[in-house]
Amino acid sequence: MKKIKTLLVYCGIFTMLFASCSKDEPVQMDPSNEDSYATLTFNSLLNDLSNKAMQKAQFSDIPDCMDETPTSVEITLWVAGEVAPRVVTVDVLGDAIDGYFTAYSDLLKIQIANDGNDATEDSVDFTLLGFKVYAGADLLWLAPVRTDGAPINEFAGYVERSLPFDETVIRGSKPYFDVEVLCFDRRMVNEYGYVFFDIVPKTLYPLCLFANYCNADGRHWVADYSIDLYYGLDTSGIQLYSNTQDDAMASTSIVQGQFQADPLCLVVPGPPANLPTGDDYLTLVVYPMDWNADGSYGDIDNSGVEIQLSWSDVNGLLNDDGTSNEYLHILLGEGEHALS
Repeated sequence: MKKIKTLLVYCGIFTMLFASCSKDEPVQMDPSNEDSYATLTFNSLLNDLSNKAMQKAQFSDIPDCMDETPTSVEITLWVAGEVAPRVVTVDVLGDAIDGYFTAYSDLLKIQIANDGNDATEDSVDFTLLGFKVYAGADLLWLAPVRTDGAPINEFAGYVERSLPFDETVIRGSKPYFDVEVLCFDRRMVNEYGYVFFDIVPKTLYPLCLFANYCNADGRHWVADYSIDLYYGLDTSGIQLYSNTQDDAMASTSIVQGQFQADPLCLVVPGPPANLPTGDDYLTLVVYPMDWNADGSYGDIDNSGVEIQLSWSDVNGLLNDDGTSNEYLHILLGEGEHALS
C-alpha cells in the first residue's frame, strides 16, 4: 500500500482514580423525604499508568497527558427500576487537599421509594456505564469499558475495575465510589470499549470524492474506484467505510460514448477534541479499478493508495451553508496522490 502525508499525533496516557466528592450543600427537596434518597458522590486520586504499562510492549513509550484542567464529567448510569440510563453532566471542582472532585448535583440523587403498599426498600442498585471527563469541550479522560470478545490490549485490562460495574446504595446515604480513568488518546480511540459515536463528535459532515486516472503518457480518464475510510492516522483506526460496500464504490457509466462517474459522497465526523485543524484524523484508501470498455484505460494496478485528511481538508470543502460541499479531486495512476 502506498502512503502520503503521514503525521504522528501524540497524546498522553496516564491512569487516574476518578470519583467525585459531594459538598454538603442544602438539598433542594422536602426535608421530610430526605432519607428517601441516596446521593452518589465520586472522589478523585491521580495515579501513574507508566508503572503498569512498562510491562506491556505496546506501551514502551508513554507520552504525557494533556496539560489541561478538567471542568466537567459526563456520567452514564442505569438505576434499577428506571426506564432508561441517566446521562448526567456535573461540574468538576478542585483544591490543594482533595484534588479534583465533582460538584454537588441533584441529578446524582437516587430515590429509594416504597412499593405503593407502605413497604419501603432499604437499598437500590445502579450500574455505572460511562464516565468521561472534559476540559470545556475537550475530552481528557475516560473510564475504559469491557466489551465481549475484546482483544487483550484493550484499555479495560489496565485498570483494576473497568466499566460497567454495579453498586448498591442505601437510603439517606452519600457514598463515595472510585472510578479509574485513562487519558484520552485519539490514536487509540477504538481501544476504550465505547461505541464509536459515543466517544467522538456526533456531528457528521459531507465529504464527496471525484477521481481521474492518468497513464504514463499523461492521458486522463474518469476513474472507477472503491474506498476504505478510517477514523485515525492509519488503517488501524476505526473503519467507517469498507470497499466491499455499495456506498463506498464509485458509480460509473458510459453515456453516448462518454465515460462518466457520479461523485462518491460520504459522511464523516468532525475531528477529535484538542486536535489542531491542520492535523490529520482520517485515513482514506482509494483502490483504482479496471475499466475495460473500449476507449477507457483498461487493466491497471489496483493497489490501494493511502491518503491522510485533516479537518482543514474536510472543512475547506464545505460551502457557506455548512451542509453542502465541493468535491475532493483525486488523481490516480502516474499522477496519483494529487488532490485538489
